[in-house]
Amino acid sequence: MQAEELAMETVITIDSAKLVLTGSFKGETETLEGDIVEIVSCEWSEYLKNGKTEYRIVVDKDGQSMKSIMILESENGNTTITFFEEDKDDSKLQFVIHEYTVTEIIKPATNKPEQKTKKQKRKS
Repeated sequence: MQAEELAMETVITIDSAKLVLTGSFKGETETLEGDIVEIVSCEWSEYLKNGKTEYRIVVDKDGQSMKSIMILESENGNTTITFFEEDKDDSKLQFVIHEYTVTEIIKPATNKPEQKTKKQKRKS
């Protein structure tokens, strides 16, 4: 069976614990959310240029949990994200990434009370 290519716009957000995939196709939008259970492997010589990360995720679809694998892979700057059910790798969903943005969320610093230090008195 030959893979079918469909043109669609998709936004994929990955953080340390969660995955959100929102896709628009023929005027309809669908969102899938998943929890990252484990990072199986992470091997990059240069991030998003050459390398691969494999995640085990649990995706909630139509009220049912589905154990899945997600692979983020780049070769010579060409990046793909592939999804498939953990026990069924005969059917895959693959996205070719044309544009991406890497953002870093910086947590605000907590205000620590100023520490007072005592000066020692010198004896002469």
